[in-house]
Amino acid sequence: CIHVRFIPIVTARLTDDICSIPIVNGRRGGNTELITNHVAVALARDVGECVRAWANVVPDRSSCDLLWRLLIARWNKRSKRLSGINTMSAINVNESLQSSINSTSEGRNVDEENGESNRRRLDHSYETVGDGLLEPLSESYVRRLIFNFEKMAAKNQEMRIKYPDDPTKLTDSDMELNVAIGELQLLSDAPHFYALFVRLNTVSSLCQLLLHPNSDIGVAVADLFYEMTEIIPESPNLSILVDALMDAQAPQCLLTNLKRLNEDNPLEAIAVYSTMAVIQNMIEKTTNAADEAVQCGYVQWVLDRLKMKILPYDENKVYCCQFLDTLMENSGECKKVLHENNGIDILLELLAGYRRPDPCLASKKQSMLNVFSSLCLSLLYVPNKHKFREGEGFQVVLMMLRKSKSGLGWALRALDYATKSPDSKENCNKFVEVGGLGTIFAFFMRPVSRRIRKHFSIEEQEEHVCSILSSLLKYCDSSQQERVIKKFSERNFEKLKRLAKLHKKYWLRVRDFEKTHTSSSDDNKIYLDKLENGLSTLQSIGFIFSLVLVKGDNNLAQQTMKLLALHQLFLESIQQVLKEYAENLGLDGESKSEEKALMCYVNRLNNGFHFERITLICNVYDLINTMSAIDVNESLQSQGINSTSQGSNAAEENGEGQRQRLDPSFVIFETLRVDLQDESSVRRLILYFKNLAAKNQELRIKYPNDPIQFLDSDIELNMTIRDLHCLSNAPQFYGLLVRLNAVSILCQLLLHPKCSIGLAVADLLFEMIEIETEPQYLKILIDALMDAQAPECLLTNLKRLNENNREDAISVYSTIAVLETMIEKTTNAADVAVQCGYVQWLLNRLKMKIPFDDNKVHCNRFLGILLKNSGEGKKVFHENNGIDILLEQLAGYKRRDLYGSYKKKNMTYGFISLCASLLYVPNKHRFREGEGFQLMLMMLRMSKTALRWAFKALDDATRNPDSKENCNKLVDVGGLGTIFPFFMRPVSRRIRKYFPIEEQEEHVCSILSSLLKYCDSSQQKRVMKKFSENNFEKLKRLAKLHKKYWLRVRDFEKTHTSSSDDNKIYLDKLGNWLSTLQSIGFIFSLVLVKGDNNLAQQTMKLLALHQLFLESIQQVLKEYAENLGLDGESKSEDKALVETLIKQLDRMKSQAE
Repeated sequence: CIHVRFIPIVTARLTDDICSIPIVNGRRGGNTELITNHVAVALARDVGECVRAWANVVPDRSSCDLLWRLLIARWNKRSKRLSGINTMSAINVNESLQSSINSTSEGRNVDEENGESNRRRLDHSYETVGDGLLEPLSESYVRRLIFNFEKMAAKNQEMRIKYPDDPTKLTDSDMELNVAIGELQLLSDAPHFYALFVRLNTVSSLCQLLLHPNSDIGVAVADLFYEMTEIIPESPNLSILVDALMDAQAPQCLLTNLKRLNEDNPLEAIAVYSTMAVIQNMIEKTTNAADEAVQCGYVQWVLDRLKMKILPYDENKVYCCQFLDTLMENSGECKKVLHENNGIDILLELLAGYRRPDPCLASKKQSMLNVFSSLCLSLLYVPNKHKFREGEGFQVVLMMLRKSKSGLGWALRALDYATKSPDSKENCNKFVEVGGLGTIFAFFMRPVSRRIRKHFSIEEQEEHVCSILSSLLKYCDSSQQERVIKKFSERNFEKLKRLAKLHKKYWLRVRDFEKTHTSSSDDNKIYLDKLENGLSTLQSIGFIFSLVLVKGDNNLAQQTMKLLALHQLFLESIQQVLKEYAENLGLDGESKSEEKALMCYVNRLNNGFHFERITLICNVYDLINTMSAIDVNESLQSQGINSTSQGSNAAEENGEGQRQRLDPSFVIFETLRVDLQDESSVRRLILYFKNLAAKNQELRIKYPNDPIQFLDSDIELNMTIRDLHCLSNAPQFYGLLVRLNAVSILCQLLLHPKCSIGLAVADLLFEMIEIETEPQYLKILIDALMDAQAPECLLTNLKRLNENNREDAISVYSTIAVLETMIEKTTNAADVAVQCGYVQWLLNRLKMKIPFDDNKVHCNRFLGILLKNSGEGKKVFHENNGIDILLEQLAGYKRRDLYGSYKKKNMTYGFISLCASLLYVPNKHRFREGEGFQLMLMMLRMSKTALRWAFKALDDATRNPDSKENCNKLVDVGGLGTIFPFFMRPVSRRIRKYFPIEEQEEHVCSILSSLLKYCDSSQQKRVMKKFSENNFEKLKRLAKLHKKYWLRVRDFEKTHTSSSDDNKIYLDKLGNWLSTLQSIGFIFSLVLVKGDNNLAQQTMKLLALHQLFLESIQQVLKEYAENLGLDGESKSEDKALVETLIKQLDRMKSQAE
């Protein structure tokens, strides 16, 4: 402590270190283990040293007394809430604090005659510190604390007015004010003084300090409010404080302070948590605090915070989810604000991260549950239901039902809330359209497994599933309703039998409840109790039975009556349930009564979800990593290098040779001395490397359990491998490297137990391959690497790398780059890489979530290269659910345009991999089943940067006769409404720089021709009908495109007829828009042949108007048929279709003549 006044600051920080020790049952803590007793004692001893230094320079009793009280109060407050560390731990720590103070008093006995008074002044053992207790604070003492704070605040304000442009003059004043605020935390242990605290207008002063220019002051005030509001909620003193905070506009001030905090600073990150906790405590105590918080703008801040990606695991984001849930629960206005700020999209994006892996950490599970709870509460506001539907909420939740076990209960609740009440008609229709019946009936037929029942009971499952099915039957359109009713006839009426069993189960349960709970005179209370004991499920079952009876066919109705009789049930029982439901609907509007019931239900479900206090340990991790590095370097120096050099001195008189061998500067000098023009010099370097590799292997065999013995050898081998980097500047010696068998040795060293050796080899191969040189030199090296099984060795080394280490992350990139170059230069490298398992590794790597991940871009690119160059790669990609992984990656780009080159590259390479995989037919089917069409259409509507690639993916997914189901699916999911606007108009000028008009027209025409060729007749008619709309405007657009590309191809033919190779000419013509003209020809011919008479007549008129003739279309189709390959059935099918169209066009031409 250089300056006396800074001692309390240091002491307070050390005390905070003690108080930040994790608590098991309290709010503090994270995933770190409990700190051990001896560490706590050591921290306490450091605090005691600071107190002793303070006492030596400040003889004033009041200052020492205050500091001592603050330290002991903080420590004892923690000790009272501690679970897991026994009482002896706290006593030991208090004894350490006490002993440090005692040593101070002993030192002062030398300077004072009596000595005893001074010792007693600092030794508070008479206050039973050993038992963790203190004398209660007096009112006069509290007044002094408050007046001292007011004095410091006034002084600070005066100094800031006097020296506005000189921060150095304000440092001491800011620190003194910070200390004064910290001293007020003593009041958290004496809440009976809160009334005095409020009367002296201290709350208003503190709220003003939240706006202080120094953010440290705002952080201190936020922490103070947190400590003061974290008391028993039933305490009347808390009400006094909360009312004063509301009068002083504390929510607004806290939010202003919150917006300027930087969570990269651990103290400010904790202050973020403290602020949310204060508002949450205020909401629990007063009714209007939630509405006030919403009006201030907390919802917008929380939504912006949830979109931020700070750390792979962000504990403040977890608490933000809980805070949003509290706001939604206590404020009706919050749901409206959430809608206006696209909150549904943000919540769905968060949930999408949990839809595949089950979260293992308890905090992540709690985060998911809070997001679901917020989503369910938001669905009580009707516009949020519509946003849920438009934002593909049904697809996300259905995916979670299929993949995530821990999210089952809340996923069913969300579907229940999204389809409940008459204003959910469109949602119910959407649920059926996206394939929800298959998923929901699977849960209807069987209960969840025993492992899941501990947090999701069978009764809850049956309640939500029956409620969803009753909503579908009540609110769906007739066509969708028929699909639901039809399900009850499948498999010998098994679902109807299951429904009858459930009816009997819940009817008996409600009857038994009525027998034992008839004493209450309040009919409403009895009805609500019955709802919680199975009546709500019975009502849903009654609706299903009645609608199946009324709207089902005769066979289904007869079977229903039989089952009711078999289970001794009667229509009267169903009618009674429905009548009771009708009689108890709320008198103030159905929606309000349902909203109230749902809110009460969600509130009840939320009980028990409590979060521990956040422990931000990122800086601790950095400190540990730094110390680890220091320890390793010291160990190497003391144990390895020093001992080696000592041994070398015994063997060598000057000892210079060993020192030079380990001195990096000497290594650089040696590297520069290698003559790259002299083969003998390069040969010596390679032979030296081989000898070191053999020596290292010998030492590791000889001393397998004594790392010290081969430490020098590892270091020397690593440096020599780095010396070989000079060969990248002399590729003419690659042949020498191969002849001396050094390539094989390098590949073996990729499997070296020392990871750094593998890193050095991977970097060396990268440097040698990534150069611009004559192809024959590179081919020699790559052939040798293939013979030495380098791809397999590189993959083995790759799997053990940890990308949290920067050098390992660079080596991952180097390895990928080496494989890419090998695939580029040799034909079979891609197949070898696939056989080794690179596709599986890449897919696992793509599933990892790292905040800024450069290597993910390279992995996406490498995957695209493998899929392009290996047919086997597409098959392995399919077997490992690669389509699902890519679609999940691309789903992150569906709602916003990308501005960073990193994200644009990642999206582009992901699309390249997707398009390459769609050349394998099973991947097309998986693309359809994984809702790939819905995702691509969403990207076409929302993302400008993804337009080009989304069109290419749709084109590849619908091309060829094996895509019939895909073409039908594209029409079913409403693709025509998205495709035809792009057919009618080109993209904007800003987009054309990376998506030319010609490319847009090529893909759109290709997709439309595929739909007309391969769709079923009913879907084909829907496409045909589009060309008749709006006075045949799409047909007119088609005629213009035909003329445009017919003239372009004709001009190309005039200038490119010199080549004698017909295949080459045809391929050149395809590259110059003949493919687009062929697609337009197919559309015209199919419209003429399969359209109605009115459409055909209009087509003939337009052809004549643009001076086009059927002969031109026939010519294009004939050229297409003549150049189809003979190596596939699909192409022969296309040929048959073309020949049929040509014949029909001939017949139409003769009729027209």
